[in-house]
Amino acid sequence: MHGVATIDSCGICDAVPSNDCVKDCEDVWGGGKILDCNGICDGTNLPDRCNVCDTDPSNDCVSDCVGCKQSDVIGQKGLKS
Repeated sequence: MHGVATIDSCGICDAVPSNDCVKDCEDVWGGGKILDCNGICDGTNLPDRCNVCDTDPSNDCVSDCVGCKQSDVIGQKGLKS
């Protein structure tokens, strides 16, 4: 009689397909690299509060003391942002 366990691409032998390893963004089985918000494998870009994806903190939008983005507050005052 044969069991139902198989060896996945990372060498793990079990019968649970939901925990099988997958390739990371460099096609390495079981690797830990992921795509950043600009689609760069193992990149360091992060989205700011205005969803600008880069590593430049000088262009990050700021929030006021209640968490409103600066452009939201300017828009409420009738001013162009």
